Amino acid sequence: MLTIITDQKIIRRSQSLLVNSLKGQVKERIRVRLGHPGGSMEAHVYYLPQLDIWFFCRKLADSRFWNAFGCGRPAAGTIRPITCEINFPLQGIDRRIGGLLAADGKGDSYLLHRGRISGGKKGIGQDLFRRRYNGVWTWLRDGDSDSPALVIGRVKSPFFPRQVAQFVFKVEQLKREISGGGQLSLVFDDSEFRLDRLGGALEEEKTTVSSRCDRLLVVMDLARYLQQRGCRVGNDQQSDVWILSDDGQISHVFEIGADNSNLAIQEGVGRLFWSSISPVNNPQRCLVLPEAPAEQARQKLKLLGIRIVTYRWQEESAVFDLSEVKLPNS
Repeated sequence: MLTIITDQKIIRRSQSLLVNSLKGQVKERIRVRLGHPGGSMEAHVYYLPQLDIWFFCRKLADSRFWNAFGCGRPAAGTIRPITCEINFPLQGIDRRIGGLLAADGKGDSYLLHRGRISGGKKGIGQDLFRRRYNGVWTWLRDGDSDSPALVIGRVKSPFFPRQVAQFVFKVEQLKREISGGGQLSLVFDDSEFRLDRLGGALEEEKTTVSSRCDRLLVVMDLARYLQQRGCRVGNDQQSDVWILSDDGQISHVFEIGADNSNLAIQEGVGRLFWSSISPVNNPQRCLVLPEAPAEQARQKLKLLGIRIVTYRWQEESAVFDLSEVKLPNS
């Protein structure tokens, strides 16, 4: 899990890395007036032609690092609206500020955003952003609690400027659709490639180290349960558990999902098909979840021919419901 950075020196150093990374693609410095809800101010913004974004950075004494961004090449002397700001406090934690820096176990710094997006656009707020913005969401250690945040990119990554630009354009598109009354809905027969569909939405569930350890126990309990039912079971590095038929062919493949999040279900489906592709037979594919999925997910799994197995904890062991699965010799 990423951990929020509060140290003043590390934050200052990360801000310098952020600015220097973006300045490496700057070709112009243009004088404009930056528009904001309280009025406007004169500023010299940096324009990155390859990414078609501009940015302006300033340290606000005793407050924050202010990083403002916008789309397109600004004409000199014009008033430019700010698409988004990725600000973070000079030190400590301030959850009123949208941006933040966090570190992984190796000490690498990441730029993140809490979803506090406004910029004068009615209807744009943290709740909508978290529900509608598709990207790389994570849970991070935020002082004495865990909080969800969007990961924009690793500050030292060679792809960092592109990741920042992608964030800016997706926020711009989100604001434009809300201002135009758009519903931000996805239509299945729409074959257009859209930037706002990249990534995933914020999941309420958190996949922790603890839950991954628990998952191994579920695998062991499932294998033991199937053996008690007279099944020949096995596993390998590609499959959690499988059953062999009397003629030695794999008849069932089981994959355990860490939780009921969309991401976990999608990953489980992918592993089921990848591990069970065979020119000889078509085994029964079973996805094991801690509880029944939502109806929409259930219908999709049914269309794919995937059987759902649920489990619950009884003291220290997992107990399974295999009512949807026809086992050998049953």
